[in-house]
Amino acid sequence: MCTPAIRLVCPVLMKEHFKLMVLIHDSVKRVLPIIETFVTRLYGVESVDLVNAARKTLFLNKGKQFVQIPPSSDALQLHLLRAVHQSAFVWGGLLIRDPLVPSPEEWGWQRSGSAFVPHYISLPPLSSSLPDLSFCSCKSVCKRPCKCIVNKQ
Repeated sequence: MCTPAIRLVCPVLMKEHFKLMVLIHDSVKRVLPIIETFVTRLYGVESVDLVNAARKTLFLNKGKQFVQIPPSSDALQLHLLRAVHQSAFVWGGLLIRDPLVPSPEEWGWQRSGSAFVPHYISLPPLSSSLPDLSFCSCKSVCKRPCKCIVNKQ
């Protein structure tokens, strides 16, 4: 059930994407395109339905910083896997004696010693040369490399 706070914040999005609640038990691969469309709308991108395309649009056309763009499709899928594992298998089996819970390693987690930690991306990280693509938010004319606070993040 949706919380009243979510309905107040984005009623149009919740109405448009209510089928997410119905499809929660469906496969992650089948639900991912619906969730990607939902996320692109949350970031204000109406022209595309895929988060990777929305990332490109926001970065190139609107000059957004990396922290202001949606996660990659890969990161979003891993987050979805973790959420489904926790909600369906962990919390869903809360009242079942000795529930069968699949290994978290197959659901967006990785083992770190005796604990499990989130596996955030499965693709290689961006190259260290990408800071050259960062946009400066200074009001005056800057020379590269800019020392403004935004680029130090």
